[in-house]
Amino acid sequence: MAWALASGARGTTLYVSPAGTHQYPFANWTEASTSIPIAVQSAPNNATVLLAKAEFVLEQEIRITNSLVLRGNNGAKNTVVDGGQTFRCVSVTCNEAVLDGLTFMHGKASIGGGIYCNGTNILINNCIVTGNEAEYGGGAFIDDGRVTIVNCTVSSNLAHRVQAKSEWPQSSGGGLFIKDNNCRVLRCTIRENQATPAGEGGGLMLYHPVYYSSGNFSTDPIAAAEIADCLIESNRTDFTGGGVACFGWNYDLPFCTQYDLFFTNCTIRGNTSQHGAGFYHCYWGTIPHLSNCRVEENEGTGNGAGVRLFNTYYIDQYGVCQSTSVFVNCNIAFNRATNNQAVYVSDSLCYFLNSVIWSNEVLGSMRLDTSGQGTQQEAEYCCIEGGYPGIGLHREGNTNANPLLNDRVHLFPGSPCIDKGTNLAWMAGTRDCDGQPRVFNGRVDIGVDEAVVEAQGVNPTNAWRLSWEVVPQGVYQLQSAGSISQATWNDEGGAFTANEWNISLEITNRSEDIQCHRLLWKQP
Repeated sequence: MAWALASGARGTTLYVSPAGTHQYPFANWTEASTSIPIAVQSAPNNATVLLAKAEFVLEQEIRITNSLVLRGNNGAKNTVVDGGQTFRCVSVTCNEAVLDGLTFMHGKASIGGGIYCNGTNILINNCIVTGNEAEYGGGAFIDDGRVTIVNCTVSSNLAHRVQAKSEWPQSSGGGLFIKDNNCRVLRCTIRENQATPAGEGGGLMLYHPVYYSSGNFSTDPIAAAEIADCLIESNRTDFTGGGVACFGWNYDLPFCTQYDLFFTNCTIRGNTSQHGAGFYHCYWGTIPHLSNCRVEENEGTGNGAGVRLFNTYYIDQYGVCQSTSVFVNCNIAFNRATNNQAVYVSDSLCYFLNSVIWSNEVLGSMRLDTSGQGTQQEAEYCCIEGGYPGIGLHREGNTNANPLLNDRVHLFPGSPCIDKGTNLAWMAGTRDCDGQPRVFNGRVDIGVDEAVVEAQGVNPTNAWRLSWEVVPQGVYQLQSAGSISQATWNDEGGAFTANEWNISLEITNRSEDIQCHRLLWKQP
């Protein structure tokens, strides 16, 4: 695997520096190559090409065709690969390769201005991808295979087509374009990218196409993608999916496999477009699963400032084609639309569970367009402002009471969302938006926050002095346990009513078996 290559299975090291004498085999800094492409072409399998602290303006594209590590010696901010607005910075068309600690900027190509990848076990780690341009994938185009992108910043890239064309798409994936790749994007920031004209996926485009060969249609049978712990912020398109766009195929092919897209612990914030400014899902080849995600402060001029779901259900004589978008423990809040709703669904299926849809500056929280076929929203254990008149199936556990959001995310004590969700088996051991464990107090909360009344100070001696911020007139119960993950917590004394905004307690004669205390809100 690529990360195994990076950590252990290394062979020869080749050095690259503007101050080198360019003497093959580039075995030290003195004899270093002055050309990255030449050093890469000279490298054997499992080699490391190590770049000095410098800015390298390319005379040609770097083409990695065998297993190697391309690494900056002093971190991404200090080792810059510059395409000069003429060349793509780097292409990786092999298996077992690593890009580590580098900045790729000013690259230009038809696809993947900064980076193009097509292969398995490729790792892009601790890199900056900025100021690149392409028609598709301004920052990077991730083609078939398996690529992992970790701890990277993808910013200020552009997907731009100068000459308009009649077929879709025009310009897509300002930051990243991921096509049929078992890709993992982890702990990354995707910011201030754009796609124009008729752009789709300003920050991120995920695409699952249909292939035609020998009279048959087919799709990649194993494709899936994971986007986790990422910030997708302030990206822009002039059409759809300012932050994220997910596209499948526009054919009635019910026998083709679909592309699972898993978004976990992501924030999609402050993006702009006409439709689906935060998140846009179109056609039935992709199945997005969003869990513990925040879709907030996005702004759209058309349908669905936060979320737009379009044409993901189709039925004809060949059968049913459908993709259901799933939102679990998500917040869709503080989005702004000059026309229509925060969530707009047409010809599509979607399911909301344990989610908050609130404080959106729009005509309404959700709209269900029933003019098409098969359109259906389902909501369970959700907090939806204004109720749910547009939802096809609103099941048990829903509320339209104010969720009492503190700092737009967290739940104040007394929130009707605390301990009001429904538990799923996979939630055990997961974390909320702050990294705190779910499920707290036996039942999951609605939204991205698992509310815990935390102590402000602890003195771990025989006498503990603890203080909490609380809501006056709330009824609380102090509990203790041996660890924060302990299944059983014991009451300390009886329930009591808070008279002020702060509670201070002193616990004396503490048992050595008791290491944790918590304060539970019981009732308003």
